[in-house]
Amino acid sequence: MNYNDTQEPDTQPGSYYVSAADGDRIWLMLGPFENDHKAALEAVKAVKDYCVKREPYSYFYAWGTCRLPAGSEKQGHANNCLLNLLPRS
Repeated sequence: MNYNDTQEPDTQPGSYYVSAADGDRIWLMLGPFENDHKAALEAVKAVKDYCVKREPYSYFYAWGTCRLPAGSEKQGHANNCLLNLLPRS
């Protein structure tokens, strides 16, 4: 289930991430999801829940997704901790 089930996934090509923002600080938390905005949207709640358990203040961050150009080499800050939250294919 999408954290915001009213949002339609972006169909543009790119590297999508679950993101968190606190003022002017922005983190790419999980990703990239290559050309798959829907998967990033579906991961937002699990990533937020995981982070809030470890850092309660993160409840107040602005949680969502963002896109970088396709083929971005950036890895999510918490990929090592959070990849196990994703459903396995």
